[in-house]
Amino acid sequence: MSRLRREILHSALSATHPGDGNSRRAYRFDNAFIGFQGHFPGDPVLPAFVQVIAAQVSVEDHRGARLALRKLARARFSRIIRPGEEVEIHWEAEDGAAEIRAKVTIFAGEEKASSFVLHLGKRQMP
Repeated sequence: MSRLRREILHSALSATHPGDGNSRRAYRFDNAFIGFQGHFPGDPVLPAFVQVIAAQVSVEDHRGARLALRKLARARFSRIIRPGEEVEIHWEAEDGAAEIRAKVTIFAGEEKASSFVLHLGKRQMP
């Protein structure tokens, strides 16, 4: 498991909360979190790439298996996420024959920060 993935899981505030077809998980990424390194010095923001990986890690951890990111669709990043903010990742997963399609919305506080659709291959990654 990569250092980024380990630090994302370590930043979780809660276990996954499954709902009626929806799931969610809360995180808090502090100043020392690896995802803020170099992005941007003196004005740290959580990069879009890290938001995508955090959503993927959330789905994988909930399902108990590593999945291959095959496609990112309909991505919208509308709010900056700063160190120390509570971040909640919500997703609704639909199982297909070869992949899982997860509709993701990320909130920082009460505000929508991003949304996108992950297409995750069911074949487990090493």
